[in-house]
Amino acid sequence: MRRRLSLIPLSIVALTGLAAFGNAPVQTAREAPPGEGVVCAWALYSFASDVVERCPSNVSPEMKAELKRSVERLDAYVRANSEITQEDFDQFKREQANVGRPEAEICQADADEGLVDAMTQMPVTQLRIYIDDLTARPGAPTWGTCL
Repeated sequence: MRRRLSLIPLSIVALTGLAAFGNAPVQTAREAPPGEGVVCAWALYSFASDVVERCPSNVSPEMKAELKRSVERLDAYVRANSEITQEDFDQFKREQANVGRPEAEICQADADEGLVDAMTQMPVTQLRIYIDDLTARPGAPTWGTCL
């Protein structure tokens, strides 16, 4: 089953999740199975990295580099832990992460919806730790949740 992400629902989910993240009550966290949430993160961070590279923004060079590193880690994880073909890989990037869309589309959508701003507010070290933890254990990549 393929799930399509458009910029608007992706933004709403991310903004809602990121806004709520800081106010969430402390709960005993379950350990997610390996690979859970990787596809969600792969879509979101692929989009964010593409936007900060191609659109005007106030994102720091350190965060831009960390986003790029995060996407490289997620790309490698998906390739190593699935039987994805290059065609499916490229299709996912185009259709789910909106990578490669015309700048006018992605820059305007992000400016209107604030997705990348919300995603790049966390400290660079926090993003690194999150992606490192997400990709630390081999397992089949699934959508799960990444917010």
